[in-house]
Amino acid sequence: MADLTRVQQAIQSANVPGVQGLNAKASGNQIEIHGRADSIAAKQSAMRLVTEKFGDAGIVNKIEIIQKGAQPQAAGAQLGGGMAPSSQPSGSSAARTHKVAKGDTLSAIAKQYYGNANDYRKIFEANKDQLKDPDKIQVGQTLRIP
Repeated sequence: MADLTRVQQAIQSANVPGVQGLNAKASGNQIEIHGRADSIAAKQSAMRLVTEKFGDAGIVNKIEIIQKGAQPQAAGAQLGGGMAPSSQPSGSSAARTHKVAKGDTLSAIAKQYYGNANDYRKIFEANKDQLKDPDKIQVGQTLRIP
C-alpha cells in the first residue's frame, strides 16, 4: 500500500483543474481519495495523478462529482466511455447502474466506479442473478453498481 503521508503531500501540491478539496484518508488498509470534481474528466484526472505515482493497489476513489444544478453523485462513482449512470429506485435510495459497452470487463468497470480494479467482486456479487462467471459479461447488459 502507498504511504499515506506521501499521497497526501502529492495531492495537496497538485493543481487539478475542476477539482477542489482533494485529500487522502486512511481507512483500514486502504487510502481513500476524497474531494469534489465538477466533471467526470476532472475526477479521472485527479485519480490518474495518484495512480501514476503510487499505483492503484489500496487506493480508493471517493471523489464526488458535483454538477451545476444537480445532486452530487455517490462518493466513489467514476464513469468511463462517456456513459452516464442511470438510476433506478431501490427502496429508499437510488441504485447506480452501468450498461456494458464493447471492451468492458468487470475489473475495468470497478476501476471506473471505485478507482480500484480489484473491487470487481462487488459488482459480480451484486449481479449474480445475471452473471455466472465474472469473465463473461455481455455488451448491452445493465449491471447494478453497489
